[in-house]
Amino acid sequence: MNKILLIFLLVFLYNFKCQDINRARIRDSLATTEYDNKMKLSNELITNFNNLDYSKLNKKIIKDIEFKNLKSKNIIFYYSGYCNHFIADDFYTIHFCAYKTVCPAFNQTHFWTEKTIKYIVNKYNVNLIPYLGYVDSFITDDKPYETFEEKIKPYYYDNSKDIILKTKNESKGLFVEKYKNSNGSKIEDILPFYYFSNKGEKGELILRKIQGKAENYGCIFISFENIKDKIVIIRIKYNLDTSGEFKDTKYKVYQYKNKKWKAIPFRNEYKSIY
Repeated sequence: MNKILLIFLLVFLYNFKCQDINRARIRDSLATTEYDNKMKLSNELITNFNNLDYSKLNKKIIKDIEFKNLKSKNIIFYYSGYCNHFIADDFYTIHFCAYKTVCPAFNQTHFWTEKTIKYIVNKYNVNLIPYLGYVDSFITDDKPYETFEEKIKPYYYDNSKDIILKTKNESKGLFVEKYKNSNGSKIEDILPFYYFSNKGEKGELILRKIQGKAENYGCIFISFENIKDKIVIIRIKYNLDTSGEFKDTKYKVYQYKNKKWKAIPFRNEYKSIY
């Protein structure tokens, strides 16, 4: 009797293992197909946008930024580099670079360059402070428990790291955050950061956040989408509220046609890309 039960158990475990292997093969096959489709689209977009000059597009985007919405000359801009993402959900196992499928031809690495940043700083007399969204950190120095390089390595590399290195050659300021913890005790965190300063900035720049509210700075996040026919869609988000969500969102669309970048009407279906 014991032998029969043992044989039955072994057969059951063998069948279960085979089913598990088959599920993994199907899962990986679907993931690979999805990845291949996305990379095919990416290559088509890169070919479609090939050898375009983005300098005039950058200036058009800058002109369309509503700086008055930021209500401060100290502007934190959220910068995302290259990040690994799952293709769809937990069913898939393959990772891919989102920028290669969403905006492979024109993205943040093309807009947030040293040249563009210094143009904004000088033209609008503002301070620009990069904030690395993927690692939730300013560009700063090493911490005792983790080096800054180790922290950013999985997310910011190749040309997405260029602006980080450039920023470290610029000015240095302090971010001071004051809040109360769960037992009512007052806490003050101080973090140094690097940033691009305007010529009129005197002394050390100190940004303050009190109980979740920005005291003397505004925030902006610009994301990009590339679609066929040389079209770039941008979403501009302004100012974080105390819950950490951006308050205002604006969309702009540009197309390269007849050797010029032109603004074109926004269509509601463009929102679905985000």
